Amino acid sequence: MGKFIIDQNTLAAVRDLAKRGDKSASVLMAFLNSLRAIDFTLAAEANDKIRVTGQVIDGDGNKIAKVTDVLIESTPVTGGKGTIAVVGGQPGTAVVGDGSAKLWLTSDATGKFVVDVTNDQAEVTLLAFRLDNGETELVKLTFA
Repeated sequence: MGKFIIDQNTLAAVRDLAKRGDKSASVLMAFLNSLRAIDFTLAAEANDKIRVTGQVIDGDGNKIAKVTDVLIESTPVTGGKGTIAVVGGQPGTAVVGDGSAKLWLTSDATGKFVVDVTNDQAEVTLLAFRLDNGETELVKLTFA
């Protein structure tokens, strides 16, 4: 989804209407406040691993400073490959599935997480990142 562009003057006007009790403006503000996405940084492959750093952002592209649930699913070309693991000493805590093709993690308090994706085949692996508000981001990794 990436960064959203929202005209700040319009946003301020809608926010003001919502504060004064306008129900339509309140619904729109609730929707805009729920928009989130993930900014990714992908490291170069090393020893069959690609490190993925994620930062949860709001609709304006600002970092969201709160713990966020993230479900990551790996779909490699070759079944049984493309495992995902949180990186010790880095942001993010595994809840279920560390070291598997489906990992549920929580970000740190700044909305950041770091995982290593491992695949020993020369192929692509598609990652689906699903946030706790239902937003989904896709990232394609190419392993050599």
